[in-house]
Amino acid sequence: MGQGHRGKTQPISWAQFIVAVWAAVLFVLLIPFNSCGGSFNNKLVEQMGNNNSTGGTNGPPTGGVDPVSGAGIASRYPGDVGIEGDAQVIFAESFDNGTLSELLNRWTDVKNESGMSLAADSPGGSGGTRALEMTRLGGGNTGGHVSKRLDRIGAENNDKLHLRYYIKLDTPALGQKTGGGGSYTSYLSGSHHHTGGGLSGVNHNCSWGMGRAGIRPTGGNFTPSCPSDSNSPIYDNRFSVRLEMRTEDNLDQYGFRNDRMEFYNYWMGMHHNASSPEYYGNSFVGDYGMQYKRQEWVCVEIMVKMNNPVSSRNGELKLWINGQLISHHYEGYPEGKWLHSAFLPTGSTAYEWNQANWSYSMNQIAIAPFEGFQWRDNEVLKLNVMSLAYYVTKDTQGNGRVWYDNVVLATDYIGPVQ
Repeated sequence: MGQGHRGKTQPISWAQFIVAVWAAVLFVLLIPFNSCGGSFNNKLVEQMGNNNSTGGTNGPPTGGVDPVSGAGIASRYPGDVGIEGDAQVIFAESFDNGTLSELLNRWTDVKNESGMSLAADSPGGSGGTRALEMTRLGGGNTGGHVSKRLDRIGAENNDKLHLRYYIKLDTPALGQKTGGGGSYTSYLSGSHHHTGGGLSGVNHNCSWGMGRAGIRPTGGNFTPSCPSDSNSPIYDNRFSVRLEMRTEDNLDQYGFRNDRMEFYNYWMGMHHNASSPEYYGNSFVGDYGMQYKRQEWVCVEIMVKMNNPVSSRNGELKLWINGQLISHHYEGYPEGKWLHSAFLPTGSTAYEWNQANWSYSMNQIAIAPFEGFQWRDNEVLKLNVMSLAYYVTKDTQGNGRVWYDNVVLATDYIGPVQ
């Protein structure tokens, strides 16, 4: 082994000292710009690093920063300009080029086209000037949606997809509502029963049919028929994931739910509803304080990874808001409790609230690692649908609006508009 140089340590010069000081100052100043600001109250980011599960190499790191994601595809396309040409991008829509009819023709299924329009609005930093506006008329319609079948464009064989979109919600109007169960003293005319973007898989060639509410899906065999009845059992061969903004009409009932973000997922391994054997969408996220702010654009990114082999539960679900990693659910992570149809991670505000208010039920359940997602039990069920929805079933008075923009579907992390 050769002998290395072991000369005396040289003192630094004044010029070197000044350079070092300025480098330290710039490092401190740039820290706040390392991630996008959030238009939401997010306590879960801090809680993720304190969960009892280690999560292994794939677990969410402390502070919500995801080193695996990196800068994202959007970092290569300022303002999202040209992002549709990236090799990892399957679909991109800024709603800037074409008439409303031309733009909606890019989607497989459109509900309530008459309630849609192009608004002169866009998220900050976007290279566009328009957004898709969906309108809901109280007592007149239930909102609308657009969905796209990926198998129609040869993009159904991806086992992992990222959907990124921007969403903005209208300011609700307060009023009075009388329902079948009596009179409510207050309500939100801008309520949102099922509103948000999602990724799904269906086992048929039909342009419609996403399964029946209250029914746990199956991962059954493909069927080529398309019954006119959208409630036909064949449409239950599916899974669906959607991040929703949930609002209660009755402000006096559960104030913590108003404008709260939560996943609403259907799949073959879902858990049943609290009050009946029916299976309604299972809730994930865990932070009751994570809420949208009305009239502000929010960047949402969802990642769904299919289980492979199909007999396993190694499917995954990941969520980013404004570029911050919020949650990562996979086999063995995080630890928590299933309270009927809601998974409550230990240490989260959702867990703490339910422990304080439903202690008897919570105390009957053991803490356990999340079991993972078996989205399917047959390889024919693919990740083949993306959608944007604004759906309100309650017959409230008044109108409501939701805006969507800068929609990107890709095979890797996208990140916010740069």
